Amino acid sequence: MMRSVGIAALLLTGSLSVSAVAADAPMQPGLWVIHVSGVTKVSSPPLSTPMERSTQICVKAHQKPESVFLPQGSDRCTGSHKPLPDGKTQWTFHCQAPGASIIQVGWFRTSPHHLHAHWVITAEVHSEAHYETTTDLQMQGTYLSAHCGKVK
Repeated sequence: MMRSVGIAALLLTGSLSVSAVAADAPMQPGLWVIHVSGVTKVSSPPLSTPMERSTQICVKAHQKPESVFLPQGSDRCTGSHKPLPDGKTQWTFHCQAPGASIIQVGWFRTSPHHLHAHWVITAEVHSEAHYETTTDLQMQGTYLSAHCGKVK
């Protein structure tokens, strides 16, 4: 089960390639808290694991909203985005990781003091124990302070 949560976390935190600018509003530079909650379901054996964590981040001046949680620089993913009529930006990624094929669909909306996002990450693991995982995540971010302190 930890492998499936690890795959979802890897994709959300380290293997996406983002090259386009989103239409979302800029985020106020400074200290933010990001709360992530969700559930990962595994097809075989059938398991469901809740996930919840909070982390503080430092948003830099002129930082694009998507760069807050969509890191740059993977050649294993292709992605596209489009603005939605309700002020959100939708992203879709197709990724190949060692031993897995991953599809991620999500959206985010930002304002100077808030971030809201929802992601569904589906991974098909190609191994002897072939299985599929689905992770459904909600992200809520809130601006805390103009000073980041020790948070980088």
